[in-house]
Amino acid sequence: MLLALTEDQEFFRSTTARYLAEKVPPETLRAMRDDPVGFDWAYWRQGADLGWTSLLVAEERGGGSISDQGLIDLGLLAYEFGRCAAPGPLVGTNGVEGTARRRVHCGLVRWRTRPDRPAGGLGTSTPRRRW
Repeated sequence: MLLALTEDQEFFRSTTARYLAEKVPPETLRAMRDDPVGFDWAYWRQGADLGWTSLLVAEERGGGSISDQGLIDLGLLAYEFGRCAAPGPLVGTNGVEGTARRRVHCGLVRWRTRPDRPAGGLGTSTPRRRW
């Protein structure tokens, strides 16, 4: 299947590609090879500001994607991450936030913002009642 990108999707893809080329060139990746975290939090915070961490979360729940097709937008982002071998919790932040926010909506967990965490950080707790 061929995908014809919208103008917004192409802008998102090209902005991400430029950002990754600038922030995580091969030299930076080599320097971080032995870092236990594996990426720089400042770089990830800036990426979160570009919309990397909430593509699978509905807009009415605080997320949103560039084209209202979050999975396709995440695929574009993942492609650019793979092309540059870019580090970071891309799948984890999108998968966990999307799942957690859906469960919050269903009342299975409580959502609380973690201001002490980088963008995309979250904390959850389960209700303390017996089922």
